[in-house]
Amino acid sequence: MSTVDFSSPSRMENDLSRLRKASMGSRPLNINPIKPTNRYHMEIERKISTSLFPTQPTLSVLEDAPTPIATPEPILEPEPVSEPEANRIDIDNWTLEEVGTWLEEIGLSQYKTTFADNDIDGCVLSMLTNENLKEEIGITSFGHRSKIIKQIKNLQK
Repeated sequence: MSTVDFSSPSRMENDLSRLRKASMGSRPLNINPIKPTNRYHMEIERKISTSLFPTQPTLSVLEDAPTPIATPEPILEPEPVSEPEANRIDIDNWTLEEVGTWLEEIGLSQYKTTFADNDIDGCVLSMLTNENLKEEIGITSFGHRSKIIKQIKNLQK
């Protein structure tokens, strides 16, 4: 087994010659890995690659670039969906009946007919304000209006 040492420039031609002979022979060739840290090592590496593999193109643009250090790729796992987002309800697509069921669930079923008469579906429900509930829909109880607005905000979280 042959060992090649590129530590001195005077032996470069002898070592390259030995490399050419060894690559054509049947015995294995042991080249100590050299991390190219300067122009001399880069030149040796280029000469070795062009002499052993003449058909392989060399990338002269990268010769002056620093040797990249391999870093492991981070393993990307899907981000867990937060609990509020996982339980989020899309009220914009609710029908009049679903809005009525919701009113029953929050304990305000007495407004079910009023909401249906005013065509309040999920899309309109999400835009309701305290003023709308009082002036346009006719809910006079401040407590009921506050409860409806609070429950709408809870649905949108």
